[in-house]
Amino acid sequence: MGLFIVSIGLPVYNGEPFLAQALDSLLAQSFEDFELIISDNASTDRTQSLCESYQNRDPRVRYFRQSANMGPAWNFNFVMRQAAGKYFMWAAHDDLWDREWIATLLRNFGGRTAISFGNVAVIGADGRGIRIHGELDFTGPRLSRLVRYFLADEHHGKANLIYGLYLTETIRDIGLVTYPGCDFGQDMHTVFDCLQRGDIRADPAVLLHKRVVNNAPGARTAGAAVRALFLLDRIRYYFSYILIARRGVDKAVLAALLPVKYLAASVLNAYYALQLRLGLLFERKPPS
Repeated sequence: MGLFIVSIGLPVYNGEPFLAQALDSLLAQSFEDFELIISDNASTDRTQSLCESYQNRDPRVRYFRQSANMGPAWNFNFVMRQAAGKYFMWAAHDDLWDREWIATLLRNFGGRTAISFGNVAVIGADGRGIRIHGELDFTGPRLSRLVRYFLADEHHGKANLIYGLYLTETIRDIGLVTYPGCDFGQDMHTVFDCLQRGDIRADPAVLLHKRVVNNAPGARTAGAAVRALFLLDRIRYYFSYILIARRGVDKAVLAALLPVKYLAASVLNAYYALQLRLGLLFERKPPS
């Protein structure tokens, strides 16, 4: 195994439909001094043969196949633990990166940066653009950036910051943050933990093309529909931010803002649910 400046970790499970496009996008980066670590979570489609074909033709690719599906969080942490580069990035098996993505994020990494990022362009299954998110820049005093991230709307791309550039030693110390009974928002909790250590610097000149599909909710019981509409199953997700915060003053401020966050999110969720029903919105998908 050679020494690389950047390690890219790509966890995947049954990624056949878009995997080749994603791999082509990664391997075509203008910055070439990286390794690509793929962990296949016991896929049952053609993911294995696709990955092996790329490994055979590009020495930067390292492919691991798990004997059993260990879950997405385990897989995210596995590829991170294999990283040998000074910097680390996660990649999704169905997203696309601008050719200058790595080069730009590296160039902007400095000072007290915890995550270097670009911007997010949402694309559909056919690759066509849907919308571009607003700038995802969180800099300034620690408490200010923590509060702004906590209050930011989950529908506007803040989870995608997990696909930014980190110092490997920093993200290895954090890992993908998980809490028992909280199966939503692990990506955002991880980003929030990173924000305690430094800024998120976002450069809108380069884009992560985030692929989403229309997953309009199917039939639900009345109780499940009410829980979904009023985000009752996400209360633990909101509360976990307080647990992640390390300083007492940060915990106190987040606790005071918790009712504000919940009420605002509930109102927005009802609005987005209506749009989704009308086919005007694409749901955010969780990590693979």
